[in-house]
Amino acid sequence: MVYDGFVSLIGGMDEGLDPSALQPTNYVRGLNVTNRGGLVKTRPAFKKICDLETGDFKGAFSYRLHDAHRIVYGHGAQVSVLRLDTLATANVGALSAADRFYFAQPDRYCVVQDDASSPVVIDEDAAYTGTNSIPVGSIMAYGHGRLFVVPRYAYDSDGNPTALNGRPYFLAGDLIKPYQPGEVLKFTEASYLNEGGGFALANESGYITGMSFIRNALSAISQGPLVVFGEYGVSAFGIDAERSTWNDIDIAYTLFTDHGGQSDRGVLPVNNDIIFRSDDGIRTITYSSQKVRSGLANDPVSDEVREVLALDDAEDRAATSMAYADGRAFMLSGGRDSDNCFRAIVSLDFSIASRLGQSADPAYDGIWTGLKFQQILSARYQGERTLLVIAKNGAKNELWRLSGSQDEYQDGSASPTRCRLYTRQYNFTLMGQRKRFDHLDVWVKDLRGSVDLTAYWRPDGYRLWNKCRTVTIASDVSAGGLPQNRYRVRVEPLAEVFDEATDHDVQSGDLFQFCIQWTGSCTIEKVRMGAVESPDEPLYYDQETANALAESANSVTLDDFAYTIGAS
Repeated sequence: MVYDGFVSLIGGMDEGLDPSALQPTNYVRGLNVTNRGGLVKTRPAFKKICDLETGDFKGAFSYRLHDAHRIVYGHGAQVSVLRLDTLATANVGALSAADRFYFAQPDRYCVVQDDASSPVVIDEDAAYTGTNSIPVGSIMAYGHGRLFVVPRYAYDSDGNPTALNGRPYFLAGDLIKPYQPGEVLKFTEASYLNEGGGFALANESGYITGMSFIRNALSAISQGPLVVFGEYGVSAFGIDAERSTWNDIDIAYTLFTDHGGQSDRGVLPVNNDIIFRSDDGIRTITYSSQKVRSGLANDPVSDEVREVLALDDAEDRAATSMAYADGRAFMLSGGRDSDNCFRAIVSLDFSIASRLGQSADPAYDGIWTGLKFQQILSARYQGERTLLVIAKNGAKNELWRLSGSQDEYQDGSASPTRCRLYTRQYNFTLMGQRKRFDHLDVWVKDLRGSVDLTAYWRPDGYRLWNKCRTVTIASDVSAGGLPQNRYRVRVEPLAEVFDEATDHDVQSGDLFQFCIQWTGSCTIEKVRMGAVESPDEPLYYDQETANALAESANSVTLDDFAYTIGAS
């Protein structure tokens, strides 16, 4: 008997390399798992907060005030505000029947646009009753005391809208005054930038797709310019300079070309970085003086999840959203279903094993499923900043949260989470030597409730998965019962399986990949696979006829997007 296996998989998910080339601390894909702390375990549970109004969902925004955080969202033509401390809801206005709403929070106010109607302005839990001169527009950002808006129409030097498309430009509002906060909602200073009516990107980059402010960015003027994403590039604007000097300085400059942003909701400031959804995956604009190449960098950071991101088409990329909570950056991906809902959340963990004076690199947990995801965002709920999900359930829109408590180990409706861990390929320390897979032993800890554990295997080059038997293990954690451990849970092949195309025994091979599946909440402490050395196969000669490979009773493909919370 020969053995192979793993303990810590702190390197996280990486499907950018062939399974035979992965490092021992990586796995190919994680489904509904996290590897924070170095061991793979069931992800935190999703818990339903409340039902929202029915109607086509138009977008949501985290409206953060000192007394409580709120969620501003659009359904049909209506704009509503939900207080997260009391769950009281108020309708505060209406827009047209546009497909998408846009949001920003200039100081104490929340502005909602649809690129067609006069904006809805919210002051706490009601519509703002003062005056404003915010232009009709779409994408917005607030920083350095000013509101910036991408207008529907381009403006002339006198501050009047023209018939020209305004999406390649943006306008700057008036500076906020602490004693007159409503001034931040006005756009009275219209003649600037060589007497033009708006800012254009420093390089032709198509329409504006997102705006954000970067921290500690290298700038010829100062720190903290406005970073503006176009379809084909990224520019920065030194709007932190005195406004009277905007005509006299090089206020705009190109940061990067070729790779721009894809979604205004897919732009996420995290620490010194801005993470954004690009046409080629996920990228980060980074400034760090500690790097050998100090200054700005625009790095691709998503090769580890490229197979999931490849499921998104151009319309999906434009509709995605990102959020940051609990030391993780989340993004919707995996393609959308017939209801235009995303099938998965991609989780990137920045705190996988951080300690004082020592930290590990960020790593992807994998993909999290279970809901029909419309949008994600973060807000303070019950005193903690958490990930919130707007999900679709039939005709209903629902608000869910990601649990921060280990006691809430099951998804809503007491649905046990379906998890999978796709491993790298193992050769049992005998490269090139034929082996016959015999069994797989799993050490389990932090067992909560009932868990159904099984495994699948496939030899190198075989595309279908072959199932082992299922073992049910359980612990009673009701009435204060503690999580439990189970040592050396063994799963074995159900039956002999033969390749339908070649008639070869697929329980034998050189390299083996495994998929460990469990339904419920536990931690995989370690895994050991056992195999028996076998005589080498005869050399292959080109004498076979072409035969089709198809699924059978024992050899199947695995669907990672089939798990639904509350389903039997």
